[in-house]
Amino acid sequence: MQEETSFYTIEMQQEVHCFVEKLEEELAKYPPVNKRTPDETRQEQENGGGRFMAPVLSESAIKREIPSAASAIPVRFFGSLPFRVGKS
Repeated sequence: MQEETSFYTIEMQQEVHCFVEKLEEELAKYPPVNKRTPDETRQEQENGGGRFMAPVLSESAIKREIPSAASAIPVRFFGSLPFRVGKS
């Protein structure tokens, strides 16, 4: 845990300590991300599995695919059109 300083009141230190304890208890229920493949973690995040909430996708996002050597890469972003891929 972070070194305690006089900047934090006793109440603040207790609150942080309690929060960290509860977070550790919660995280102990799930396998660590570094013990799983990126695909497993990404799938769980996208589906709202484990401790993740499924993302809420805005209809305002612009959806495009960026070509790559292997396959097109889907992207969603907030911005204005026109949108260019590559060098300008």
